[in-house]
Amino acid sequence: MNRRGFALALAAVIGTLLPAAPARGEEAPGPVSDSRDVLEIDVHSVLLPYVDELMLSRGSVATSSLPGSYALKVTVRPDRTQGWRLWIRAIEPRFSSSDVEKPCSDLYWKQDDESTSTYRPVSTQEMVVFESAAGGKAEVHLDLKTSLDWATSPGEYRLDLAFHLQYLE
Repeated sequence: MNRRGFALALAAVIGTLLPAAPARGEEAPGPVSDSRDVLEIDVHSVLLPYVDELMLSRGSVATSSLPGSYALKVTVRPDRTQGWRLWIRAIEPRFSSSDVEKPCSDLYWKQDDESTSTYRPVSTQEMVVFESAAGGKAEVHLDLKTSLDWATSPGEYRLDLAFHLQYLE
């Protein structure tokens, strides 16, 4: 059985706190938290399992299908008592790799407790990840999946993601 190696690097993540409309944040490596410790992102390089023929024929590989096993953890500690919304987007439209590029839409995300049928493609357009109308602290766990097929070159792929927190009016 042939096995192919893939690694997905999410090493640089941006976290921003926004009172209203989205804006650009400042890049920070590894875990990110703002000066008031409102938004903390626990991120690391995501190593996908060894890819075999079945996964390539199926067209994708996920970090894990087990509940409680997730790729990213975003902890929100709001400094206000109002509701909030957490957003995600890709910084660039393509993964970068030393040899090839893939569109960012080849990476999919879902909340850990959602069905595997709910994976959504990452985009450079912002998408709501989680909303808390009542406000308060929350931990959001995200699972990741990427599209692979027989034409995908083995290697390390990098995609920088941005998260921001928007307070609801």
